[in-house]
Amino acid sequence: TTITTASAAISAAARTGFSTALGLPIDADPTDDVLITRRQYTLSFNPRRGVANWVAWNLDGTHLGSAPRCNCFTTDTALTRLGLSATNTNDWINGGEYSRGHLAPSADRTSADGDNAATFFLTNMLPQRQDMNAGPWGGFETFLRTLATGGRQIYIVAGGIWTRNRSGPGIDGFGLMPGARLAIPDSMWKVVVVVPDTRMAAQIINPAEVQVFAVNMPNVTGVGGIPYTAYLTTVDAIQRSTGYDLLSMIAPNVQCVLEQRACSAR
Repeated sequence: TTITTASAAISAAARTGFSTALGLPIDADPTDDVLITRRQYTLSFNPRRGVANWVAWNLDGTHLGSAPRCNCFTTDTALTRLGLSATNTNDWINGGEYSRGHLAPSADRTSADGDNAATFFLTNMLPQRQDMNAGPWGGFETFLRTLATGGRQIYIVAGGIWTRNRSGPGIDGFGLMPGARLAIPDSMWKVVVVVPDTRMAAQIINPAEVQVFAVNMPNVTGVGGIPYTAYLTTVDAIQRSTGYDLLSMIAPNVQCVLEQRACSAR
């Protein structure tokens, strides 16, 4: 049997290296943050949950093109090289209750086949109810792509929240996926900073010159027709729920305003 394989090409023009330009998200427990950095995104994998804590990426016009959706869901080879347990597509068979929901979207990486394919590593997925995934979550993704024009830089971090004892004593979030050790978040969050140009984080000195969006959406059925705007919140609320500091490279007085914290520096 002869099997012919090929490495999909990546875009030479896509902007890379800026996934965590606003700061590497960190919390008080580094032991459950296994960092995987790719040209398309950076993620923090949690071995205890079997899924990502968060995924961060940069989006602009150079990342968008005509490459088709790969649909090539696959085991993350980075985990196997690290000697960590890595899920495969069989682990995600759950009777259709939960979808393999992208964090960094496939449609945010269409400049070349190779860039799109990288979004299908299973570490870039969280178990999501399809109502939420295709509803407000997908609607927010589409909205952000409409902003990726005219040199704007969009910096995005997304992840899940596993509320302690949410489903009973000692059961965080919605527990584990049936048949696999994949932790199901009870809500999904995303924090977005839109910068009008390529200035770096330290150069953001006027909060009025950037846009900030933060959402937290319940990972449940019945929300398919609800717009993402119903789930707008603040960066500060997301940070308090997750324990992650998300905008650490921005000057503290500017962070304070963007995160909508109670502070006097404006």
